[in-house]
Amino acid sequence: MKRTTKSSRPVFAVALAVLGIWLLGSCQSIAGIEDVTYNEGIGVSQSSVECQEYCDTVEAACPGDLAVYEDRTTCEATCAAFDADDPSEEADTFACRLAQAKVAQTIKNDFTEKQPHCVAAGPGGGSFCSSQSENPDCEGYCSLFMQACPSTQADWGFGKHDECVQKCAALEPAGRYTAESAPDTGDTLACRLFYTSRALVDPSDTNCLSAALYPHEDQKCKPIGDPDCDHYCSIVQLACTGDAEVYESDEQCRQVCAHTEPGLVSDGVGHDTVGCRTYHSYNALVRQEEPHCSHSGPAGNGVCSTTMDTSAANCTPYCRLARAGCEDLYNEHYADFDECLDDCSKVKGAVPDFEKNAYTVNKSQTGNTLQCRILHAARALEKPDDAAAYCDAVFGDAPCN
Repeated sequence: MKRTTKSSRPVFAVALAVLGIWLLGSCQSIAGIEDVTYNEGIGVSQSSVECQEYCDTVEAACPGDLAVYEDRTTCEATCAAFDADDPSEEADTFACRLAQAKVAQTIKNDFTEKQPHCVAAGPGGGSFCSSQSENPDCEGYCSLFMQACPSTQADWGFGKHDECVQKCAALEPAGRYTAESAPDTGDTLACRLFYTSRALVDPSDTNCLSAALYPHEDQKCKPIGDPDCDHYCSIVQLACTGDAEVYESDEQCRQVCAHTEPGLVSDGVGHDTVGCRTYHSYNALVRQEEPHCSHSGPAGNGVCSTTMDTSAANCTPYCRLARAGCEDLYNEHYADFDECLDDCSKVKGAVPDFEKNAYTVNKSQTGNTLQCRILHAARALEKPDDAAAYCDAVFGDAPCN
């Protein structure tokens, strides 16, 4: 039995309704055929023979701690949203997930060997049911989310499937996805997959906003634990590219992050922390690059700063990074941190101006600006063995003169 495509679903629904009236007395007597019901959120049959087979198989193959759906209703609703037209068993398709469920069913008493096949049989598709194995589960997440929450996707990050997949790469991977563990993992792809599956049954604000790329702090898939440099750099490097780039390499980002106060995952405006920079990296990812990339960068540019619109807003991060990357020259120039702040306050770009001195790599290559000095401090941290090549510029020599 071939499931209907999206374009034929409305016609299918009408035809089925007419057929149901005609066969009202006889259909229920046919073995194996249940009453057809519809989910308002996705508008498709949930008693598809194919989905019955799929859910029977995946429930038998992946029980208990391996389960990838919280209940039968969620399994069938998610199944109905899979691509049924493509017969490939190596792509983001229904056929692939069914095949992986059958593989998992053949593996007896070996949890470790069975698990990746259960993950592949689940909503995201893992690394087996994807054409982009470097970003497992992203294709599956995006195709399901865009069907479950069409009114949410444009507001929080993307308008096209490939754009969603590209941005999804910034999320912590779903890994060993299970329906039991996923909702408690916080700001992860696993949590989003769980609530995407729920949204296919009930596209409420709670389910759709929890499943969205943007981690709403009042919803389910919000950041937990402590701010993390790996996570921060993954987001900011993906969100801020080209003219909006704020780091020249992942290592440069990590070194600057390592010399920035972690703070809290809930930090927003007014905190010179990794937590604040992560928050604004998400703003850059799902809203717009500027001004959020500048807020996410080394200086924080008056937003990720405890001092806001004063010279200390950009000078505090500058002095911190200059001292960390070029300690000997820093000690030659300044007796203490306050002296650094005072000297820095006289440099162009000390007071944030989002239009004139927003920090980007391209704008900070040369010139007598604080932004140029910050870039060279970041370079010194990135390449400590070559720090001498950058440290003179950190204190106002060429090319920052």
